[in-house]
Amino acid sequence: MKTYKVESITIEKKYRSVFVDATNRKEALKIVRSMSDKDFDELEDTRSYDQKVRSDWSFSSFFESLFG
Repeated sequence: MKTYKVESITIEKKYRSVFVDATNRKEALKIVRSMSDKDFDELEDTRSYDQKVRSDWSFSSFFESLFG
């Protein structure tokens, strides 16, 4: 039986953009936090998922694969 390292990566990105009128940055953030998605000018949602399986690596297994 061999040992394998399995890497699982999930990346989610949500981008929202809108222009708001406010007296300062704090107020602008407060306004935007209360908005729903339909109120934004630009919306983008992406999701990426990847899996990789690697053999457990060692010098002995490397030489064995070369001269095996």
